[in-house]
Amino acid sequence: MIVCFGSINLDLIFPLPHLPVAGQTVLGPSMQIEPGGKGANQAVAAARDGTKVIFAGAVGRDALAEVKLAVQVDGRSYRGQAVSFDVMESSAKAYVRAMNNAAAAKENH
Repeated sequence: MIVCFGSINLDLIFPLPHLPVAGQTVLGPSMQIEPGGKGANQAVAAARDGTKVIFAGAVGRDALAEVKLAVQVDGRSYRGQAVSFDVMESSAKAYVRAMNNAAAAKENH
């Protein structure tokens, strides 16, 4: 098992018809939002390689900062989420909620 700690980002991607020259503004016809962040990307890569992964991440203090994550226990996925202006607190709360969901599911079976 691998435990990853790191950032979780949402990348805002604006496809451009061409690269701007110095001082030029180029409007993108659309915008795409994709998950990213060094820690999140490493956790996803390890999971895709077949490794069991636990990820604890931090996010910024902006409109896209709500933390959502999924934890797998015994082959089942449990979700947790949290919002806080303290990035470590929100990540910890999301993880604890996911683990509590896993524990509750075990008690009910």
